[in-house]
Amino acid sequence: MKSINLKVAMLLLSAFLWSSSHSQTVADTSTKGILTVNDFEKKSKESNIQIIDVRTSEEFKSGYLKGAKNIDYYAKDFEKQIQTLPKSKTYLLYCLGGTRSGKAMEMMKQNGFQNVYSLKGGIMKWRIEDKPIIETVAIKTSKGMTPDEFNLRVKSDKMIVVEIYAPWCPPCKKMNLILDSVSNEMKDKIEILRLNFDNNKDLAKYLNVENFPTLYLYKDGQHLWHGDGVMEKERLLKLINRY
Repeated sequence: MKSINLKVAMLLLSAFLWSSSHSQTVADTSTKGILTVNDFEKKSKESNIQIIDVRTSEEFKSGYLKGAKNIDYYAKDFEKQIQTLPKSKTYLLYCLGGTRSGKAMEMMKQNGFQNVYSLKGGIMKWRIEDKPIIETVAIKTSKGMTPDEFNLRVKSDKMIVVEIYAPWCPPCKKMNLILDSVSNEMKDKIEILRLNFDNNKDLAKYLNVENFPTLYLYKDGQHLWHGDGVMEKERLLKLINRY
């Protein structure tokens, strides 16, 4: 009986180890070709490279990476345009946050492209890391608010809703409308503090901003909550009322 139990235990252990190994392989495969900002920048300096910006033309006009070719992922003929590219080159893809470029990378691989990579975090992460951007419109920058000034600013008996945004970030425009609506409904209880990332890069690093828009809740100088991405109005109201 002990011998049988031992055999069963060994079989279960083997199955568990195989499952763990298989899961790890799947996880590794799913992230293959996704490059960090530094690795993406390093690879962009190699020979026979083509950088492709898969955002819309309007997004592209807001600023792009040097040497980038714009092919809109949402265009009806996107796949057709991709198929005209020479397969001998290495392609570096990016979008706003990494989702579209990741899907485009998989599409290109399915169409026979061997060397295709996607930028993790997209151009938002690239900007946060203060990497070079070709600006089509001059951006006025300033030293912005220092961490000490910020900490003094959020010392209020009112709740301060801080938004770190970027004028070139489409989701930020949607979030701004939501914040305007919330502000109108709760103007006696809260105050909105909007900070342009381009003018407050040092402060953004101090606050560990990694995405746009990023929201923070403060009261009496105490950090209550933070999160990133667009938040629906109802959820934001519930969050504010919770504190």
